[in-house]
Amino acid sequence: MNPGLPGPAQKEFQRAVALFNEGRLATAEGICIELLARFPLDADVAHFGGVVANRMGRYEVAVERLSRCVRAQPRRARAHAALAFAHDQLGHLEEARGAFIAAIEAEPGFAEAHNGLGVALLRAGHGEAALASFDRAMALDARLVEARLNAARALQESGRVAAAAQRYREALQLAPDRIDALRSCALGLQQVGDAQAALEAFRLLVEATPDDAIARGRFALALETSDRGDEALREIAAALRLPGPHPEVHNVHGILLLHRQRWSEAAEEFRRAASLESSMGEARVNLSIALLRLGDREGALAQLRQAKASASRDVPVLARLAAINGELGESRECIELAERAVSLSPFLPDAHATLAIELLRTGALERGWREHLYRPTRGIDLFERVSRGEYPPPLPSPLAGRDLLIVNEQGIGDMFFFLRYAKPLADAGARLHMLGLDPRIEGAVRRSLPIETWPEGRAVPPGVLTLYAGDLPAFVRPLGAAGFCDALSLAPLPGRVAPMRERLGPTRLPRIGIAWRAGTQSGFGPGGQAVLVKEISPRALGEALAGLEFEFISIQRLPDGDSTRELEEGLGARVVDCSDVNSDIEDMIALLSLLDDYVGVSSTNVHLRAALGGGGRILVPFPPDWRWQYAGRSPWFERFATYRQQRDGDWSGALRELRQDLSTGAGK
Repeated sequence: MNPGLPGPAQKEFQRAVALFNEGRLATAEGICIELLARFPLDADVAHFGGVVANRMGRYEVAVERLSRCVRAQPRRARAHAALAFAHDQLGHLEEARGAFIAAIEAEPGFAEAHNGLGVALLRAGHGEAALASFDRAMALDARLVEARLNAARALQESGRVAAAAQRYREALQLAPDRIDALRSCALGLQQVGDAQAALEAFRLLVEATPDDAIARGRFALALETSDRGDEALREIAAALRLPGPHPEVHNVHGILLLHRQRWSEAAEEFRRAASLESSMGEARVNLSIALLRLGDREGALAQLRQAKASASRDVPVLARLAAINGELGESRECIELAERAVSLSPFLPDAHATLAIELLRTGALERGWREHLYRPTRGIDLFERVSRGEYPPPLPSPLAGRDLLIVNEQGIGDMFFFLRYAKPLADAGARLHMLGLDPRIEGAVRRSLPIETWPEGRAVPPGVLTLYAGDLPAFVRPLGAAGFCDALSLAPLPGRVAPMRERLGPTRLPRIGIAWRAGTQSGFGPGGQAVLVKEISPRALGEALAGLEFEFISIQRLPDGDSTRELEEGLGARVVDCSDVNSDIEDMIALLSLLDDYVGVSSTNVHLRAALGGGGRILVPFPPDWRWQYAGRSPWFERFATYRQQRDGDWSGALRELRQDLSTGAGK
């Protein structure tokens, strides 16, 4: 009812409202036009006319009508909010923000207006202020699903994925029957890595919309991530049978094929996805991975260039582009893309991790160690403290007498590497403590460094500085040790050396330890990228060393299949198999101390040999582990010569050089 209108006009107004509620927008709009012409100063008509125009997507008209309304009645909060929505749709960010603020000033408890203000702030790049608005909206209306979804997206964009997942779960609990909310929650939970919650959300979504091919495709990906591969294949097959072109479904199918190392079929699916949607950067990135596995480097690079052209602000695609360019050895492109992704999403773990590796790999150590602080292995809750300069804590002066607790976080070899950066702290008088150190290396570490074990569960007093081991290089920078620190100095246990010497027996030949594989088991990441593995064909390595006057000692950890036999066939000689010694670090330290040289890929045993003061000859796959950089000897392992695989995967030149150096004694 609008008492400001005469009786007949009131009936027309009521009829327009009824038509609007029935979805008959064009007829309702016609009545609004006629009423506005007759009663241009009536706030109710202008307000309703603006709402109708918004619903019809006529945002310029909505702005004109709603502006007329709020001029007549400045305290009409709902009209201000509707005006803000129209401005937002037109890209008028400042006007939208002002209108939402006016709505809140008129009605401070208007939860939807606080939510709308948050959206406007987020679009303008004010993430923290946006989150405060979403929090206020949720405090005013605990059942406001949109505010939770918007908060989740804002947290996700800033890299705070654990908090984002919590908001998505809350929204899902509030609206399990709302298709739009289900879709947003399922996709969001999948993107932030909450596999189980995403799986449940997609299950509900597929049950509610069985003919939604994209939902079924995403459900297949969630099943795959949860190690339910057979179900994933059945679900993607069902999605592919649904009518209509669905590039995203073909992209997911390609990912499932990548995981099964069916490179050609995967490439075909990615091509199909890209042909259906040329701007789909993700499909082109995935296609580049498949082409790399097929040996088509140039084709892969062409796809990466196209993906880059269409992904100027697509942060996940930019981060993946950076990682793949790093895998290809395209350092400049890798760094540029990772930096762009970080500029758009400051707490994005993958982009920071890629940037850290590439900077360290190219020798930009100061920046590299800073980016290394953002590695995701410790959880991303630390990222905000890093960005505010609160972590790592400032290096105290003086250090003498200060307690420093170092938290273990990585493998055995990595611990030996990073603890070399604790030595300057001990030399300056700091009291070192170690939490969570692997018991297998505790004795060796304590022989190398004055450090005490911190009992599990013991509270950390306020005066004790705490940091993760991998952050030591950044922490010790004020001591001038952020670049290179010498390896720890380690001696074998005398009681272990004699039995090991007896096991090896007498020989007139120099003894060389040999290993051909290190890192994780062969496999592929979520997008098909190769996971960390360093290896060379044992047969090819044996052939390169055949006929040389050495006794070769296999120190390969867990040699698989017939690899030892292949090495021996290449050598044309037997090797002394000491692969089992890897099960006891102290025995391995003793064995390494008895070797004259080492040939093979980088591994934990290389870190131990460096600590013993020994050297060796490292076969460096392309692209190199960052510790070995792109050229020359590693600044951290100066006693180790490097022999590098070529960009195209060829080892022949490296193996010829290795044989020559071993023959002449060069390279040591």
